[in-house]
Amino acid sequence: MGVTPLVWRALDRFKSYFSLLWTHPNEWDVTQKKLVITPISTKLISWMISVFVFLNMLNIVSLCLLVGKLFGFVRLSLSGTLVALGWWVPATFAFFIEVLGWIFAESGVNAFNCISSMEQKLWSHLTRPSPPTPDWTGIALNKLIDLLFAQAIFLYIYLVLICRLDPYYQLESILPALISLPVKFLLHLFRVTMWIPIFQVARISAFIISTATIAAYLALSCISALEKAATSRKTWKNSESIATHLLNYASCQLVFGIGYDFYISIYLHAPLIAGIIAAAMVMMLPLCTDIYENSKEIHATWRNGMVGVKNDVKYLRRKLRSIQVIALYGGINGYNLYKCTRSMISAYFSAVISYTITATLSIDLTRSLNYLER
Repeated sequence: MGVTPLVWRALDRFKSYFSLLWTHPNEWDVTQKKLVITPISTKLISWMISVFVFLNMLNIVSLCLLVGKLFGFVRLSLSGTLVALGWWVPATFAFFIEVLGWIFAESGVNAFNCISSMEQKLWSHLTRPSPPTPDWTGIALNKLIDLLFAQAIFLYIYLVLICRLDPYYQLESILPALISLPVKFLLHLFRVTMWIPIFQVARISAFIISTATIAAYLALSCISALEKAATSRKTWKNSESIATHLLNYASCQLVFGIGYDFYISIYLHAPLIAGIIAAAMVMMLPLCTDIYENSKEIHATWRNGMVGVKNDVKYLRRKLRSIQVIALYGGINGYNLYKCTRSMISAYFSAVISYTITATLSIDLTRSLNYLER
């Protein structure tokens, strides 16, 4: 399993769609086919204004409407509450992802580029398998980029300009009629510039989905290359080739350790975006578990490959036993909670479903609807 040209084209399409926007801390270089870092400079001023002013203001206004409805300060209908909630969830999610991506930009970009270089290096002396036909992963990823870009245009033109379903218009409608002119001007200004946070959310969503998917497939491609090399007789013909093979395996361990940190805490701390996280888990969790399962097959291949080795057999056997199987772990802030294995998938989703059902049954729907209609 590798990264096909159609999958790589998704990042090129992402760059072409959002190239008219301002410079971001993480950018895709179409010519060099790698991620690049934009250091803190005047180039990031527009990005900082869009994130810390426009996106954050959308988050604050939506949250104020929800808190005011919760404590009875403002009167919002059920549809108005759902609209405020619908704007607050993606704005909050995108804001934290943008900040985290800015803080950990260097490690994330370096890890992605290292995995890409490692994948090319491992397959340089091997024959790549032919890409699948049709390439459903590449088609789905490209169509997802198209959908996110088209959705941003639809939200701004239809919901904001035509239907006026934005938190700024809601805030203006519930404020007293005799508000000052500067306040009205600011509300209209933020309402007209709603396209900035909308496209900011669309861009970071497309970037995270595409890069995470490609990174997972690159990791699986590295494991497949190591597995194919382990079955080759050239790998076990002398101590030098064996050392090179084990060095490549250790390099993959190091690169994967830098690049991957699998979080479950988002679902626990932000249940409102559980649908987004569930969709990401369905797509990414099988890829993460395949890394561990394929690495186990490499260790099993090593035991068979040692049959033809004549020199330093005892030392080589102890060395192979000391090498750990490559695996991804789920955790919070660097603390590993579980290993991403095939048996863990059912336990993970059963826990999510169980907690979701329990939380849903604990809600008194009649009282909630009566409260929202007030």
